[in-house]
Amino acid sequence: MPTTYAHDRFGREVYEQLPANLKKIIRENKKLYLIGLHGPDIFFYYRPFSKNRVSDYGTFLHEQTASVLFEDEVKKYQQSPSEAMEAYLLGFACHYLLDSTCHPYIGKFVDHTGISHAKIETSLDQYFMLEDGLDPLVYRPASPICPHTDGNKVIHAVFRKSGKQKLSNA
Repeated sequence: MPTTYAHDRFGREVYEQLPANLKKIIRENKKLYLIGLHGPDIFFYYRPFSKNRVSDYGTFLHEQTASVLFEDEVKKYQQSPSEAMEAYLLGFACHYLLDSTCHPYIGKFVDHTGISHAKIETSLDQYFMLEDGLDPLVYRPASPICPHTDGNKVIHAVFRKSGKQKLSNA
């Protein structure tokens, strides 16, 4: 699966292809779209150097089939539609589209070369940064992942009661 910069880059490319009405929703809810581009990966950023129930929840979400996960999220959106949630879910969908497209190739590359999955992802990000004229040694690809109170409420609404795990009081 691609990592941070690749997801941001893909999200920008998708945005350029969207109709004006969706671009407007994303522009007005940019932070949520940018966070959504990282799908369940955001749960891995909580205390990243220790095993915990938040990162376990990220693993749980990654193991779900996209159709089951999105069916649940679409139902939540239909129950309480908002442009903020729509922007977040559009970003989240981009995450799954890119992962599901790239993952088979990365898996085969791992099998063929023995290079770790993480190393391949990191190399792919570095390649894209260099292609875009950025210095991978100083560029901070996680900077768009900037939670804020209103956005946190939207994300919580999306994941409330997903599966059997709870994240309250984490």
